[in-house]
Amino acid sequence: QPPASPSVKTARFVMVACDAASDPRRATEALVAMASAVASASPEAEDLSFYVLANGGAADELTRRIPRILALADERRVILRVTVGEIAWPAWLAEEAASHFKPCACVRLFLGELLPSDWNAGKILYIDTDVLFVADPLQIYADAVQSLNNTFVAAAAEHGDVVTSSADAYYNASGSHLPRAWLDDGANTGILALDLDRARATNLSMWLVDARKALDDSDISVDFGDQGWLNALLGGAALYLPEAG
Repeated sequence: QPPASPSVKTARFVMVACDAASDPRRATEALVAMASAVASASPEAEDLSFYVLANGGAADELTRRIPRILALADERRVILRVTVGEIAWPAWLAEEAASHFKPCACVRLFLGELLPSDWNAGKILYIDTDVLFVADPLQIYADAVQSLNNTFVAAAAEHGDVVTSSADAYYNASGSHLPRAWLDDGANTGILALDLDRARATNLSMWLVDARKALDDSDISVDFGDQGWLNALLGGAALYLPEAG
């Protein structure tokens, strides 16, 4: 049975690309991800928008090569809009972000602060640059944002059902000391459906700053990346972190 028609007309995707000028691998991955979305889209029925937050090295490479992706979209009669924006932390957050978070990795958790006004509201789908689309991107977006179900974030489990019992799975092995969203698994941050309005109402950015300060004042030593922080936010570190909201 074919999937139901998407309930949205435009899909909004966000990626983050940080590169050194001499090694533009994240920019290249982002370009391949967008090309795979175009290749998987339904001609004359798709309206895809991508916003890529990038540092200098990645931005230069993206700007140089994006016309090729736009040409592919024209050839396949897919509406494609691509915007490259600078990773520029607001003044109140700049010192906190630089001092306490892994800047490129944690950008996805501060999108409400970093995206421009025409992007920092409503629902988006964040994807890592190494993600490939193998199905209709509009349907993927529609299903993902529907899964939000009145929350501000939706994420898949790290292990999923495939390796739930495996002792080698990340949250059973090298990540066993990290906070997790569920008792037996953690949320993966490679793909995140986000309701930016609800994230703002939850005061997500300030919670992250306050949580980091709470850990600094405790005897707990952590070096969380984006995934560790999201899982802490979802309840895995509730014993020693302030409640969100």
